[in-house]
Amino acid sequence: MFQTLKGIFAPKSILGLQIGASHIAAVQVSSPGHSPVVDRMIYQEVSEPGRLFTDLEQLFQREDLHPEVVVTSIPTGEATIREIRVDIQNYRQLDKIIKYQLEPHVPYPIEDIVVDFFPSEQKGSVLTVGVRKETISDHLSRLSEIQIVPQLVTLEDVALFFLLAKHPDGPGNGAVAVFHGSGPRKVVQVVRNGHLDFIRVFPGSGDIRSQLQESMLLYAMKNQGPVKEILITGRSALEEASPEWVAKATGVPASVWNPFARVRHEFGDLSPDAQARMSVPLGLALSAANGARRFNLRKEEFVFKESLDLRSLFAYMLCALVLFLGLFTFKLQHEVSTREAVYDALNVKISQIFQDTFPGTPNVVRGKEAVQMAQKISAETEQYQWLEEAGTQGSMLETLRVLSQRLSGFGDVQVDNLSLESGRIGLDGRTSSFKTVDDLKARLGEPGPFKSAKLVSAKMDSREQAVLFNLVLEKSR
Repeated sequence: MFQTLKGIFAPKSILGLQIGASHIAAVQVSSPGHSPVVDRMIYQEVSEPGRLFTDLEQLFQREDLHPEVVVTSIPTGEATIREIRVDIQNYRQLDKIIKYQLEPHVPYPIEDIVVDFFPSEQKGSVLTVGVRKETISDHLSRLSEIQIVPQLVTLEDVALFFLLAKHPDGPGNGAVAVFHGSGPRKVVQVVRNGHLDFIRVFPGSGDIRSQLQESMLLYAMKNQGPVKEILITGRSALEEASPEWVAKATGVPASVWNPFARVRHEFGDLSPDAQARMSVPLGLALSAANGARRFNLRKEEFVFKESLDLRSLFAYMLCALVLFLGLFTFKLQHEVSTREAVYDALNVKISQIFQDTFPGTPNVVRGKEAVQMAQKISAETEQYQWLEEAGTQGSMLETLRVLSQRLSGFGDVQVDNLSLESGRIGLDGRTSSFKTVDDLKARLGEPGPFKSAKLVSAKMDSREQAVLFNLVLEKSR
C-alpha cells in the first residue's frame, strides 16, 4: 500500500539542467521512481554570454518543457571542498553540526555559506562541500526571472558521482576516477564502493598532465589501493585529453565514459562527443530519482517551498482513498468468504459425526449441530454418573463386602432395596421388630467405611406382619 501511494505522488518527469558559460544542456527523464527512461535530450550553444538566460527562456518555450521537477547545478569550482574528521556517524546529527565543524577550514564567515557533506567509507572521515550563499542566490534569482524554479541545486561533479554510483561502470567495485571538464577548470574525482573517496578541482591555468599525475599520486598515498580506471567526460576534457594521452600520463587505463549505455533511451548509438556533453544533465536528472540521500544546496533560506495545487492534491488523495477502501473491502470479503466456507465444512462434519454417534436422533438443526451434540452427550453420561462418583469415593466391591458382613448377623433382616449415591448408601428393608432395627442401626454405625447410620423411617406393616425401615449410611471420606 505504501509503495502504491508513493508511486501515485512521485514526480512523473525530472529535468536535469546544466547552464554553462557558453552552452545549455538538458536531459528529461520519465518514470524516475520505477525504471527511468530518457525521453528528451537538448543541447544548445550560446554565442553571446549576455543572452544566456534569454536563450534558456526561449528554449523552454520552443521545446514546450513542463517537467514536474527541475534539478540545476553550479560549477564545482565555485565550491570549497574539505575532508574533515568527525566522530559522529548519524546522518541527522551530522546535518545539524557539520556546518560548524567546517568553520575553521574556510576563509570566510560560516554564516555566508551553505554546507552539505558526503559520508566516507572510512569511519570518522567526512567530505564537506561549502558554497557561498551569494552564488546560490544569484543562480536562483536569474532562473526565477524566467519562471524556472529548481527543486534541487547541486554541483556538476556531484551529479556525476550520483550517476556513477547509481549506474556503476569500470572494473567491478574497485576505485574508478572520473576526469571531467566542461569549461576552463577541470575536476577529477575517485569513487570507490559507492562512496566519493577523493575530489580535486584543477585551477584554470596549469599543466593538466602534471595535475593528473599529482592527483593519482595523492590518492595512492591516501588510500591502500590505486585507481583501476579513469573515465573521461565533459566536452573540454575530451578535447584536451584523449584516453591514450591520459593513460600515458598517469599509467592508469583510460576510456571515454559512456553513461547512456546503462540507461534506457531511444536515441540510438550516441557519439562519444554527445555522451561527454550530456553526462552532467543526465546525472542531475537521475540524482533526483535516486532513492539514496540527496545532496542539495537549497538549504536554510533557500529551502524550496512548493506551491500546492489543491485540486491535483485532492484528486490524488481521493484516488488513494478509493484505492485503499477497494483493497480493504476486497481483503475483508475474501476473509469472510474463506471463514464461511470453513464454518460450513465443519458443520457438515459435525452433523455426520452426530448421525453416526446417535443414529436415533430425529433431526439435526442446521447451525446448531455442536450445541445439540453437547446436550446429547451430557444426557447420555448422566446415566453413568453414579459409577464415576462411586469410583471416586473408593472401591464399590469393598463397600458391599463390609455391608454384607455386618448384615450377616441379622437372620430376620430382609433387604428390599440398596441404592448407591455420592457419599451415601440408601438401605430399604424389613424385619420382625423395632429392637432389631435399633440393633441393625447400631451395628452399621460402628467405625469403619461408614461415618454414620441414620434411621430415616421405621413402621409396622400389619399386612406384612413386619417392621419396614429405611436407613441412610454416610461413607467415610
